[in-house]
Amino acid sequence: MMSPRQSLLANAAVLLALLAPAARGAGPAAPLYPGTVPDSHAGDVTVRVYLSHDAPAKVTAWYAKRVGALTAADGNTLWNADSADTLSGRPLGAVDVDATVERVGRVTMDQSTVVRALKDMTMTKDIGVFCEFMVRKPAQAEQSGSSGQSANGESGGAGSQQLEQMRQQLAEANRQLLASVSPEDRKIGRMSDLFEGLREEVAGEQHGHTKQDLIAVYEKYKHLETAWYPTVKTADGLESYDRWLLARDKARLNAKRQKAAAPTVAASADMSALAARIQAAAAAGRMDEVRALGARMRGAMATQQGASNRAKAVVLADHWDYWLAFLKDLDAHAYRTRIWINTAPASWGY
Repeated sequence: MMSPRQSLLANAAVLLALLAPAARGAGPAAPLYPGTVPDSHAGDVTVRVYLSHDAPAKVTAWYAKRVGALTAADGNTLWNADSADTLSGRPLGAVDVDATVERVGRVTMDQSTVVRALKDMTMTKDIGVFCEFMVRKPAQAEQSGSSGQSANGESGGAGSQQLEQMRQQLAEANRQLLASVSPEDRKIGRMSDLFEGLREEVAGEQHGHTKQDLIAVYEKYKHLETAWYPTVKTADGLESYDRWLLARDKARLNAKRQKAAAPTVAASADMSALAARIQAAAAAGRMDEVRALGARMRGAMATQQGASNRAKAVVLADHWDYWLAFLKDLDAHAYRTRIWINTAPASWGY
């Protein structure tokens, strides 16, 4: 026979066991990974988004110990079913031809459980946790397969001979093109738009920056192409920080160039107006006016030349450090893994 103390403890244990499922259902669908940064503009009432500097393997291993192994099947199920706009705020790398987005997740509450919890048949969605990360695709082979076989290695039949001939012609054209392009140029050509500004500096050949300089910078910052960034709220909607920063810095540089070019444009307009007046005065035989306007024209030409030289100096200035600062800023906001965690259905307001 149990003592009063033992009986009290046993009853408490039963009560806790009964309440445990409800408590689990009332909280987030999964625990928050340590050290994450919330992406405050991403997600919605049903899901929260977080960013982590840690490698995907470390993050997924941590969740595997707490909610079970994360799988691609669950990750894609959760991503497709989530009511949040999962395409908003996607970084450049997520749509880059050299990177692919991989998702792994764990369903912690299936659709039927969600429906029963909300008593709403329209809320048929799994909830849980899933992680996104980007993986760089291996470089495509520079040489095609052996001739006389189709791309999948099978001999082509009569109906595919024409296609096989076209494939061989394209492969030969590709070989010739690759032979004419240096390995450096191929590497530079595969760089994303994040390195567009530095590419232009090298292409301009104005300030001594070489292809080797650009490749060295790329090796230091190429991880930015497969990173996740906080989401920025703009007048046009949600954007990833890398897209927003690139657009902002390009706009700032263009505005600086346009400001420098404005006096040249104004001087050119003055010269056009003076030329029209000189032509009209000459046609009317007002030679004194022609001479006076001619003197003004020479002054306008000198002004225009000075403005043009100043504008040229701004446009052709060395912007290498400007774009290095852009990459440094971007690096400070780059994360390796993005984590989505559903909130408790009871908090959705349905």
